[in-house]
Order: sequence, then C-alpha cells, then structure tokens
Amino acid sequence: MDYKVLYRKYRPTCFDEIIGQNYTIQMLKNAFLNNKLSHAFIFTGPRGTGKTSTAKLLAKLVNCENPVDGKPCNKCNSCLNINDNPDVIEIDAASNTGVDNIREIINNCKIAPSFSKYKVYIIDEVHMLSTSAFNALLLTLEEPPKNIIFILATTEIQNVPITILSRCQRFDFSKISTDTIYEQLKKVVKLEKIKIDDDAIKEIASIADGGMRDAYSILDQISKNDTKITIDDINKSFGIISNNQIAELINNVENSDIDKIITKINEFSDSSTNYMVIVNKIIAFLNEKIKNYKLGNENGNYNLYKKLIFDLLTLYNIKSVDNPYSILEIILLDNCSDNKNYFPGNNFQELQTVKPVEKEEKIVENNNNNEENKIEDVIEEDNSFVSIRINNTFVEANKTIKAEVNKMYTEFLLKVDSYYKNILEDSIIEVASNTYAIIVFEHEATANVANNNIKDIEEQFEKIIGQKIKFVCISKEHWNRVAEEYKTNLKKKIKYEYIDELNDDNKNIFDASIVEIV
Repeated sequence: MDYKVLYRKYRPTCFDEIIGQNYTIQMLKNAFLNNKLSHAFIFTGPRGTGKTSTAKLLAKLVNCENPVDGKPCNKCNSCLNINDNPDVIEIDAASNTGVDNIREIINNCKIAPSFSKYKVYIIDEVHMLSTSAFNALLLTLEEPPKNIIFILATTEIQNVPITILSRCQRFDFSKISTDTIYEQLKKVVKLEKIKIDDDAIKEIASIADGGMRDAYSILDQISKNDTKITIDDINKSFGIISNNQIAELINNVENSDIDKIITKINEFSDSSTNYMVIVNKIIAFLNEKIKNYKLGNENGNYNLYKKLIFDLLTLYNIKSVDNPYSILEIILLDNCSDNKNYFPGNNFQELQTVKPVEKEEKIVENNNNNEENKIEDVIEEDNSFVSIRINNTFVEANKTIKAEVNKMYTEFLLKVDSYYKNILEDSIIEVASNTYAIIVFEHEATANVANNNIKDIEEQFEKIIGQKIKFVCISKEHWNRVAEEYKTNLKKKIKYEYIDELNDDNKNIFDASIVEIV
C-alpha cells in the first residue's frame, strides 16, 4: 500500500505551489509580511481550488521558526512536523455539526499550544454547523486567546451567518482556468510517465470544472494500466459527451430532425452526465460557430445559433427540476419549429444560411467608414476587444462613478426586454468610468454571449437610461486575474492610457510601448 493518490502526492508544500490563486496567495503573504494577519479567516470558493491546502500552509507559516519573505523555512521542527503537529487541528464540520463539538473546541482554546507559537483550528465545510454551534463560536471568534487562529473553509459562503463573516478576514478562491489545469496535468503526466493523448489531458482539464483536486482524481482513476489513454476512454469512463456528438445534435436541430434530437437527448440522460456539462458544451460549440461565421471561416445559421444560446442560458437558473433534460429537449425542439416557420415556404435552411462574404459585401456597401461596423469586427477578435476595453475602463475609473453606473445598471436590468435580461441576470458592474464599464458574469460562456451582442446591449442601455456607455463582459475568473494585474500595475506606478478600439495591432494592453511608466 505504498501508492499515494496524485492529489496527495502533489499537494502544495508552499504558497508558490498553489495553482491558480495568485491574487489570494499574494494577499495572504502581504498580510503576514506587514504583520496584519487576523485571528480568524474564512476561505470560500468551489471545491478542489486549494482552500484546505492554503489553510495548512498558513498554519505552517505562522508557526515557522525562521520564515523568509513570507515563506516557511521548511527546515525547523515546526515545518518538518507540520502534518503531525498536535497544535494544528483539522475538523470536518459536516461530521461535527453540533454545539457540543464547538464547545469542546472552545474549552481546548484555553489550553496553550504544546509545541508551537499558535494553535490553529481548521474547520472545513463550516457552513454545515448548526445555528446553535455558530452562536457558540461567535464570542471566541471575536475575542480568542492571543495564541489561537481559526481558519474556516466553505464552498457555500451564503450559508454562513453574517455575524461569523464579520469577525473573519475573508479570502475568495476562484475556479482554476482550464488552461492552468491542463498545463499542470501535463507536468504531472510527464513526471508519472503516464501514457495519454494531449486531447485526453484537455478533456480532463475541462471535466474538472475549475478544481485541481478533481483533475488529479480523474487522472488517477484512468491511469491504472500501461495502455495509452485516449479521449474516448475518458468519455466512456465518465459518461462525457464528445464534441462530435454535440456537432451532430446541432446539425439535427438545423435540419429539424425531431426523432434524432429526442434519441440523442435520451442517450445523454441515460449516460448520467450532468445536464449543465451538456449545456456548457453546446454553448461553447455555438459560440465557436458564431465566431467562425463572422470571421468568414465557414457558412452558418447565425440567427439560429444566437437564439439557441439565449434560450439555453435559462437553464443556468434552474434550481430544482426533476428532469432538466426535458427542458433542454423542449428548447431544442422549439428551435426546430422556429426554423420551419421563420421564413415563408418552410425553406429555412436555404434562406437562412448566408455566406460570410455576402455579409461583408453588404457592410462595405452600407458605409465603408461606419464606426459601428468596424467595432463589430473588433468584437470578434475577442482578446483585442476585451483587453482594450478593460484597459480603457481603468483609465478614469473611480468608486463614485461606479456607484452611479451601478444605479443606472440596476434600473436598466429592470426595464430591459426579457431577451437580454436572461443574459445579464446576476451580472454586476465591477469597475466604471464616464465612458466604459466592466460587467462581470459567473460563467465565461455567458460573458462571451454578452460580448457577441454588446452593440445591442449598449443601444438598449442608452435608449432606456439615456446614457452612452461602452461595456465589456468577462467572467468572475477573468476578473480576478484583471484585478490582480491592475493592483500590480498601480504598485509599479504604471499609468493606463486610452487605446484606440479600432487599431487591430493593439494586442497587449500592458505592452511597454502602450502604457506610460511614471
């Protein structure tokens, strides 16, 4: 029994090894270096993103006898024996929910640490505590003994009482990007000498849904023999739907092939795959089709793709439906009937499929210098458009303007038509200037859809509110990276300058030739 599972074998041994949480880790380091560590922390975020690992490393750091630049020395007795340290106590709140369990902790707090500077309590899934247990914990959290530190971890921050949150220093852990997980898995695969196709690694990274621990566990499950692992092996093992199956499904919708759609949805349902995995795959596939269509790389049924994405976004808000696949089936079939009746003569496929070249010719005919047409082209160059607008928002952004724009945005969401309300629901303004604003979404797919329709959204905003603002939409995960980069640039005294949106050469908003260092 010498084998150690991958997520334990590659568990971080220092802050620098925490994957995908650079901003949070830097904040913790700064708090330690500036002697501003709290007596109570709460780490919140999706599962497998490093909350418990970070908690253990923080316990290691505060008890290290010779820390260097916010890092434990890994040489002292405290560092070497951190896993067996009786002063670092891990508690699973899911199994210890009662008030008696918390009272035992409170009584033990009165006992000084045995070997360390601090006694550290790590309470995982703290939202599982009962109301009476939370109440018992309150006073100790507010005024604990000077050598006690509490680190609470949760995946459901909304279920933690505000009275607890107000007594803790909060750190948010975001989903790890698929690309980051993919790069880490490539390193592990090489070290472990696992035979696996690159596409299979990418599929694992996608399945993990932002959790590094889940990615390790999946890789562990499928790497038990010497045969090379393919993407088909993963799809069969985990009931995953392939991109080819998604392509076939969309083709069935385009051709209004009712029987095949119903058969496919039944297959998906029988595979026990989470319906949101299917929805995300369909939206990602359609988004790619729209981009290729507008870039002129392929013909496509643009209006159908756009409407399908809008309709599918409603599935993000389904909380309790016995069979969500039935809703997915209705959406797909409804778009089939729309196809047949969209134009007279029931020849939707022929009338709707427009060659990109014809579209571009019409744009040129309308107005070769029309700014809106140019902006539409820039929008499709996602990295350029998004980066430039993020940069331009930061140029004159401030909290007062953000508050004003937030009020306008709230009013806008109440009055905008249901089509766009479904897209923008649960989005928030994070930064705003008089001209620009950054809208943050929970899911990248929704942000992409909003960006692809940004002109319409801006026009509706101006019509309803009477204010012209240029928006850019990004995911929460993307926002965390942007915020970290912005703060880093402020420390380096990098001044943001406006970038011309219509300049296709502007790819990197932090390029030395673009920003001025003052």
